[in-house]
Amino acid sequence: KEFAAQLNEFRDGNLLFEIMQKKIWDVAADDTAGLRKYYAANTSKYWWSSSADVVVFTTSDETIAELMARELPSAGFDWRKFVQEHNGALQADSGRFELDQLPVPEGTKLIPSALTAPMRNEIDNNLVFCLVLRMYPEKEQRSFSDARGFVINDYQNFLEDQWINTLRKKYPVKINEAVLRSLPQGEIK
Repeated sequence: KEFAAQLNEFRDGNLLFEIMQKKIWDVAADDTAGLRKYYAANTSKYWWSSSADVVVFTTSDETIAELMARELPSAGFDWRKFVQEHNGALQADSGRFELDQLPVPEGTKLIPSALTAPMRNEIDNNLVFCLVLRMYPEKEQRSFSDARGFVINDYQNFLEDQWINTLRKKYPVKINEAVLRSLPQGEIK
């Protein structure tokens, strides 16, 4: 009995996943015109707070982190070449990040061309540090491309709400009060 109930639960979960994929997630990801229209109607939701263009470095080798800190101030330092020379022992991810997203020690003053002190990531024991390329101290409107991930998420929620409202109209919920009252109180969830 328990196995049959669990099997039905898995089947129902898979069906729900599949219909959400077809009705919401795929539609939102593929509907560029709808996304742009949604963004245009909701631009006030998409802002950069204080942020910076940075390169976030990750390594498990303290020697590499120390070497980079020594080499960076030299003229003509090429961080991309430095990453390639270390054959996967140093990874880099560049982009614009809000300041509170950066893995930097508390109280770090961020300025362009600065390399932050390494921080130990407790999960994987790697060292993480940042090279600051450019600062954006003021709040700024995010462009559509900068906000795209947020817009897709919000648009999916919007489509889901529309779909649920359509389902509620088509299949109104009717509660049989007599049957509900006949159930033991501990059973109602």
